[in-house]
Amino acid sequence: MGNPKGFTLVEIVVIIALLGIIAAIATPTFREARNNNHIKTATFTLGTAMSYARNEAITRGTSVTICRSANPNATDSPTGTIAPSCSTAAGTGWETGYIVFVDTAGDGIRNAGEELLRVFPPSRGNIVIQGVTSSTPTAAPLNSMTYPPTGFGRDMGGTITAGLPGAGGVDTSKTHFDITIDRNGRFTTSGPK
Repeated sequence: MGNPKGFTLVEIVVIIALLGIIAAIATPTFREARNNNHIKTATFTLGTAMSYARNEAITRGTSVTICRSANPNATDSPTGTIAPSCSTAAGTGWETGYIVFVDTAGDGIRNAGEELLRVFPPSRGNIVIQGVTSSTPTAAPLNSMTYPPTGFGRDMGGTITAGLPGAGGVDTSKTHFDITIDRNGRFTTSGPK
C-alpha cells in the first residue's frame, strides 16, 4: 500500500488535546499579567498627575488641586453646574478618574470659575485605587491633594494603594502598588507588592 501521507485521526486528537492543556495553563498567567499591567499603569498615571499638579502650582504661582472625580468626562452645563467635579462620596476611589484644576478658593473642591487643567479618565481593568490620609489623628479617605505655589503641601501625608478589588477595598494579599505621600506632598511609588 505504500507510505500514507498526512496524520491519522488519533494523532490529530492528541495534538488538539496537548494544545488545549497548554492553553489552559497559559490563560491564568496572561490574565495575571494583564491585571498587573493595569495596576502598574494606573499607579504611574496617578503619580504623573500628582507631579503635573505640583509643577503647575509652581509655574502658575497659585494653588493647584488634584481630586478624584466620579464624572471626569462631564462638561460644565449652561445652568451653572460645575463638571467635572470633585467627589467625596464613599465607596468610590481614584479609579473612577480624577481632575487637576487651579484652586483659587484653596478649598480642594472645584468651584465656578476655577480653570480645569487636565482630566484623567477612569482606569482600565477591574482595579481599585484608594487613598488614606496619615496627617490626621485617624485615617480618613484621601479625596484630594492641593499644592500651594511653593509646590510643598502642608499636612498632605497619606498612602494610595492600587490593586484588585477585595473586601472593602484593595485586596493587599494580591499584587498591588503603593504611592506614599509625605507631609510636604512629595511621593514615592513602590511595588509590585
